[in-house]
Amino acid sequence: MAIRTCLAALLILLIPAAAQSKPVLPAFTEEDAVRILDNLSQALEANDPDGLLKAFDRDQMPNYDSFRDQIFNFFVAYPEFLTHYHLRQVAMEENRALMLTDFELQERSPQGQPVRKQAQLRFLLRWNGKQWKIVDLNPRAFFS
Repeated sequence: MAIRTCLAALLILLIPAAAQSKPVLPAFTEEDAVRILDNLSQALEANDPDGLLKAFDRDQMPNYDSFRDQIFNFFVAYPEFLTHYHLRQVAMEENRALMLTDFELQERSPQGQPVRKQAQLRFLLRWNGKQWKIVDLNPRAFFS
């Protein structure tokens, strides 16, 4: 009986501590980065601005509304895209993830003139409890 009482007291002490502990942040892996970049590429090539914006965290990204408008204008200006990327680096910084990629985008305007862009893009991501979402992108002007 004394053992049960001790175990019950120990559980009572441990439960509040476990409830207050921070949730475990999953590692951001190369597979996570490739999945996100593939989704971005597919949304661009499918001319799907809403699909592209699903990768971004509207609540955590500074100036999200302005970025959203920029993306919609970008898709109007260039209704056709071809993409290519090379993932350079994946890292964790405190509670954030970082991915660096060389991104190439070939855009075709309605007049048919192709425009080719290349840049190293830096994505900053946060775990929202369910998945990794982009909270910042540099340079944002790449998508304009």
